[in-house]
Amino acid sequence: MHVDLHQDVWALNNSEGNHNREWLDEHKIWAVNIMGSPGAGKTTLLEHLLPILRKDFHVGVIEGDVATSKDALRISALGIPVIQLETQGVCHLDGRMVRSGLRALEPLHLDLLFIENVGNLVCPADFFLGEHARLGVLSTVEGGDKIVKYPTLFRRIHALAITKTDLLPFTDFDMDQASQDFASLGAGRPLFSLAKNEGISDLAQWIRHMALNVSTTEQDV
Repeated sequence: MHVDLHQDVWALNNSEGNHNREWLDEHKIWAVNIMGSPGAGKTTLLEHLLPILRKDFHVGVIEGDVATSKDALRISALGIPVIQLETQGVCHLDGRMVRSGLRALEPLHLDLLFIENVGNLVCPADFFLGEHARLGVLSTVEGGDKIVKYPTLFRRIHALAITKTDLLPFTDFDMDQASQDFASLGAGRPLFSLAKNEGISDLAQWIRHMALNVSTTEQDV
């Protein structure tokens, strides 16, 4: 008899993720799952987004890392509530881990939550955490072929932020090709080009609009 362990793991996680979604909706918290490679700029992106969005929302962050609390300390330095989840070698967050973070954040009465997933372009794409939206982060120094090499993640995100575009002259990253590749996996989703002090306000406005007006219920785009 063949037993598909992947399906069993995903089914269990989806159940946990659905419980998290119910909890988030009950507490009127809109959640974003941020996914991308190590070094893509996920934490740096949050450092620029949070000061803008905290003007309109009570914001909190769950930081996922294999080890250390370095990223959580960076967020905490902004005066933003943050919970560090160390996965102890696991390459992604899952619904059970995130549930423990939600419990810790409950007394803070948040209405916007960012979940920074473990740096990885494969595993996080398959694990629903209860989030309302998924934001992908890709840096120009990684190379433009990542979108077609890791299609599952880039197909399942609701928006893509391409970071470090000020370094384009020093890379072979093709923005037009990246835009086409992203659109080929699902049309109509926004792509944000981010450089130092550029583009962040547009992304913040998209998140603000989504948080105030959109309640997605599907796990996949």
